[in-house]
Amino acid sequence: MEYMYLGEVDETLACMVCHEPLVDPVVEPNCRVTFCRRCVSPWVAEKHSCPSCRGHASVAQLHPAPRIIIQLLDALPVACPTCNGRHQRGNLARHIQLCPKRTAHTHRTHRTRLIACMWQRALVVVARRWRRLT
Repeated sequence: MEYMYLGEVDETLACMVCHEPLVDPVVEPNCRVTFCRRCVSPWVAEKHSCPSCRGHASVAQLHPAPRIIIQLLDALPVACPTCNGRHQRGNLARHIQLCPKRTAHTHRTHRTRLIACMWQRALVVVARRWRRLT
């Protein structure tokens, strides 16, 4: 999931590879640097080394970041892509499911499909009746 961060993010919560706030953070055990899983896994799988210290590493050695890091990341303020409301990053996925603007859009789309379906059925009925008359 892409996030729209509101304000500056502390650089200690940024990945050393992509320089963005950590997403699914993992720790490399040799130098204990934290990276995004999606950034460090391909590097380690290909080069068998840590991008920071260049020490030997394997994907199996990467382990989840400490809980405090996860909590700090989850507390970061982000904007909802649908309503632009301010939310904590850890709550955004749940908010998106219940976002009033998303729900209104979904209902509108469903209503449009229902109307289109009703018109399509009506056209089929008219076509059948027309065939009977001709």
